[in-house]
Amino acid sequence: MTEVKTLSKGSPEFESYLLGSFSKTHRALPIQTLNANSSLETVTFEIVPVPEIKRPSFAILISHLLKVRAFILILFPVYLILVKNNADGTIEDPMVVLVSTFGILSAYIAVNLRNDYTDHMKGLDRINRQAGSRVIQKGWMTASEVRSFAHFFVVLAFFLAGLVIFAFPMVIGVVLLTTMVGIWAQFLKKGSFKYHKGGEFFVFLLLGPLLTTGYQISISGFWDIESLYLGIIWGWLVVFLQHLKNFEYIMINSQAGYQNTVTWLGFDKTKVLLKVWWLIFMAMFVTYHLRYSGVFWTWFVCTVLSFCTLPFFISLNNLRSSIGSDLLRSRRLGYNLVLITLFLWAAENIWYWAQWQAWGI
Repeated sequence: MTEVKTLSKGSPEFESYLLGSFSKTHRALPIQTLNANSSLETVTFEIVPVPEIKRPSFAILISHLLKVRAFILILFPVYLILVKNNADGTIEDPMVVLVSTFGILSAYIAVNLRNDYTDHMKGLDRINRQAGSRVIQKGWMTASEVRSFAHFFVVLAFFLAGLVIFAFPMVIGVVLLTTMVGIWAQFLKKGSFKYHKGGEFFVFLLLGPLLTTGYQISISGFWDIESLYLGIIWGWLVVFLQHLKNFEYIMINSQAGYQNTVTWLGFDKTKVLLKVWWLIFMAMFVTYHLRYSGVFWTWFVCTVLSFCTLPFFISLNNLRSSIGSDLLRSRRLGYNLVLITLFLWAAENIWYWAQWQAWGI
């Protein structure tokens, strides 16, 4: 048997219902949120007995909770650094590579879980039914449980980082800097970096230069300009994806008062931002290939990306509204651009790896 209960932000029970700690036998599913992110916020909960909640299989639950599909944001730059060091013959110890990789994944999982918890408590995932993993909103887990898992993966990440530091003490500088940036962006500030214009800079640092240079040091004992450049390019691409996502939800975020660079700029200026951001990425991407790749791949990726960019730019130029199918089409074309880039980049590295194996280079 279910019941419905509405609580205001000033209610002493409000936080316990959001956390899911009000009861061990029932879950409070948020079905309506009004005046989110304000002192006048009210939430209507459906109180459901835990046995009545239809939970998926353990594998599906974990894949949603950990956002497994988003692992590419970590694994792809790791793959690029591994291919690079395999070519240079600078991988010191395969075991250190495994420990470092799992450490990075653990840190990324911790940030994602913390994001889910924060976005639920702030209201973003409650008013936007496409946002987040939906694990909390569907009652599969409570917010307090997700927060506990985030703390577990933070501890695991630090433990694995300690093992890597023991092998390569030089990496301690990058680990400390990454920790400082991560804590400032995610744990100490009120809310999250996502709620502040310019907060995308933290994403750029954490998933870009800090990731690639730290991983480079952890598997080889040194960093170089190429690993830094790879991080800058990758971080720039990840922020492009974040701008696309924020552009898709610009109306919802603006109405709820959630601040980021996209809501600050507004609809028309964000269309310009996306085009300029992508052109800068292409310039850095081609420059990298001119420096570190062969002539064929440089011209090939440049030609393909230039051709595929045209539909995206045309779609942005024709976009007149922040809602509707045209916006979704523009977002889809932007995502396709990124997927094409990743496919070309992966194919290029596989090509070089095959050559090295065949010719013993």
